[in-house]
Amino acid sequence: MKPCRKCGAPSLPRLAIRGDYICLMCLREYQNAWLKRQRRNGYKTKRNPATERAYRLAYQATEHGKALRRASARRRLHDYPESRRKILSRAKLHQKVRSGKIVRQPCEGCGNPKSQAHHDDYSKPLDIRWLCRVCHKAEHARQETP
Repeated sequence: MKPCRKCGAPSLPRLAIRGDYICLMCLREYQNAWLKRQRRNGYKTKRNPATERAYRLAYQATEHGKALRRASARRRLHDYPESRRKILSRAKLHQKVRSGKIVRQPCEGCGNPKSQAHHDDYSKPLDIRWLCRVCHKAEHARQETP
């Protein structure tokens, strides 16, 4: 071990910066100072969610983005049988809703017109209950509680 170039404490070789050795405490101090300088100069650590979403959608429209999404979907369908059953039953339901054979109903619990489909059994893809987001989350919490 070599001594830290700033404080003289023992440092690990993997913490070498530009050939100099630095201890963990001095490295943290250096990183915090760097981040403060960047923020003063307008650097933001978090992106605007709308900008992030626009970037993601633009990337997904490219050929490479489409290929990655297809590969991810294939992995989910192939590697996880439970996910496969869920994905296929949701797809069948969405197809029926788009075609107009199944009409979205208000929430069974509170009557909210914005509702989501809830499957009690994924082996019956068209046997669903319409629940709003709040009632849907409560239903899943109720099912997970022993």
